[in-house]
Amino acid sequence: MIMELKYHFYSVNTAVQGKLPSQIYGGEMIEILHHQYQASIQYQKHHICGATIISYDFLLTSASCFTADRYVYYVNLQVLVGTNDITRITQPFPLNVFEVSHLIIHEDYNPHQNWINDIALLKVTSSMSKTFLRLASMPTNIYSSNLHLIGWGENPFTGKMTRFLQKLDIKSITPSICKHRYDIKLILSPTQFCLIPRSPTAQITQGVSGTPVVRSQTIIGLVSLMSSKTNDPVIYTAVFPYINWINRNIKKTFK
Repeated sequence: MIMELKYHFYSVNTAVQGKLPSQIYGGEMIEILHHQYQASIQYQKHHICGATIISYDFLLTSASCFTADRYVYYVNLQVLVGTNDITRITQPFPLNVFEVSHLIIHEDYNPHQNWINDIALLKVTSSMSKTFLRLASMPTNIYSSNLHLIGWGENPFTGKMTRFLQKLDIKSITPSICKHRYDIKLILSPTQFCLIPRSPTAQITQGVSGTPVVRSQTIIGLVSLMSSKTNDPVIYTAVFPYINWINRNIKKTFK
């Protein structure tokens, strides 16, 4: 039985509001062609989070997208894939929408400790098409250069979500600089890192968790936590330390 495993496997059947992580504003509009691993997690046909396709049955995202505490999460989730336009889900009979059957949250995820271990897997009810999708590559190390955010963003002036996929150049900053820029006492785990936009006019605003930090076609991290102040650094969870956790849980889900 799934619930007998060491890792927590949750069927998506209890609804609650999750926390508001971050979105991209001021990035470059991009086509899906070069980022076919990108997905939009949808609740009631509204984009709530980003996700990354790592197999044709699983997507990687942040646990904080779904819950402000453990064991409480969204219901009736869908993922929209193969498009840079998040309004495609509202079209009649969209072919690139998949139902989510399982949500797998890291067993040591703790929102009360700066969202430590903020990582989750989504399993879809049926395999996604290999025709128009490309899987993200998994990292072989922790990287801090040539990084980008790929996702959808909210205009901080209008409050409206951008319709099309955005790419934002970012840079990773040291933990000491990151802690210094926060007003609160910030404790980072070894798997948490900080980033800021390279452009002074760009912003990462409230609204979406799970946005991938990428290096070319490789997923490096997942946006996790940010301050209410738009100029503060954004904290992301590095994916590389969780490779074994990801592989084990994918394997166990197929048993």
